[in-house]
Amino acid sequence: MKWYEILRELARARMVGITALSVIIIPIVLTGVGGFYLDLWLGTIPLFTILLSLLGLAAAVTGALKFKP
Repeated sequence: MKWYEILRELARARMVGITALSVIIIPIVLTGVGGFYLDLWLGTIPLFTILLSLLGLAAAVTGALKFKP
């Protein structure tokens, strides 16, 4: 295997890792933060934080199951 093929595979592995991380982490974080600020705005208990975090978790699981490198 030549050096440029190794670099190509390393770059591909890096991009797969970044994509997988973003598919899993971003929905959970965005919905959790959105729920937190919605709770602050409405003055409620952390109801929306929990509900939206669970929704983000479901979106992350769905995205992870659909993910094909």
